[in-house]
Amino acid sequence: MANEQVVKSVDILWDGLLNSLKTWQQFQTEVGEKTLQAFNYQKDLIESTVTTFNTIEEESKKASKEMQEKVQSSVKEVISNDQFEQFSKWITNVQEITDKSQELVSIPSRSILDIVVQTNNHLESTVKTALAEQQQQRLEVIGKIEELTEELKKTQKGLFAV
Repeated sequence: MANEQVVKSVDILWDGLLNSLKTWQQFQTEVGEKTLQAFNYQKDLIESTVTTFNTIEEESKKASKEMQEKVQSSVKEVISNDQFEQFSKWITNVQEITDKSQELVSIPSRSILDIVVQTNNHLESTVKTALAEQQQQRLEVIGKIEELTEELKKTQKGLFAV
């Protein structure tokens, strides 16, 4: 009876240790999943920023074009055709300069956004690879620990059975 109690105590001790390790492994897996969720949130934020930037750029070009058309329409009513042709060329040149200026102003912002997207994608890929490798290693280690635990249980039971 006392011998049976000792055997049960050995099983409880090793099973408790093994379950603690499995719980720790599950916790690490959940932390990895939360990390990947954070990357998804970050990716959504970056995509939203890029979309907003593109929308602002398009709306700016559209507003500039509309202003050019309104100015030309207003001026056309008050000046002669020869003068309007010269004015139209001038306004077109001003519009080209404006468009080029907007493009030059947006290049650094677009470059920064591109770098942020690339960096985030690279970092996410690296983290995914690392997490997959860690998960594989944890599974292998837990498998080995389970085997070792069973061997230790048998050995200790054999010692107490004598």
